[in-house]
Amino acid sequence: MTGKDPVSSITKTQIDPNKQDLPSAIKKWGSAASTSWVEERYSIWRSASSSPKRPMIQGYLASGRFRIAWGPPCCSPEDRKACAEEFVAWCKADKHKFVYACIDEAMEKILADENVGGIHWQTISCIREDLLHPEHVNLAAKDVKKNRLKAEHAGVHVDELVLKGPHWLPEEKVKKEIEDGLERWREARKGTQIASVRFAFEIRVAQNF
Repeated sequence: MTGKDPVSSITKTQIDPNKQDLPSAIKKWGSAASTSWVEERYSIWRSASSSPKRPMIQGYLASGRFRIAWGPPCCSPEDRKACAEEFVAWCKADKHKFVYACIDEAMEKILADENVGGIHWQTISCIREDLLHPEHVNLAAKDVKKNRLKAEHAGVHVDELVLKGPHWLPEEKVKKEIEDGLERWREARKGTQIASVRFAFEIRVAQNF
């Protein structure tokens, strides 16, 4: 079962009061990476000009002097550069080292082409996220049809789970179905598993900022 609501991964009893505005903002402007920001280990930075109608938010992980921005900022595409500039300036003011992780190609171009923070940014890609919007994609196209039929034959089934405030949690029956499904997946998975559970930097980051 796959839930499409931005906060479907929450397992806490409720969202941190300081993050109550995130679900609606992420739903409109967020990415797959920003859905993790509601979790306890993520901290939230907000621009001084951020508002419910015009959010400018960045979720990040803290590790020593490092501040790892997880995903692109949650804001309109037009505000991404300004939001990144403010976040970088905040990090510099507090003498933090900063890294952007799990950003999309559009954000990469902003960092590099717009010279955000006056830094010579370098990137490395380890994941890829492809999005298809059914209203803008020809579902009858050969490749799309082929992959859709392949998924159907493999028994893939998708349900949309809509969560409601203030706790943003599914019903106990649905929650148990999700947890049972996750447990079956854990038992069946193979190969190397990578997750952003914590950051303990062993890689030397170029000290050019």
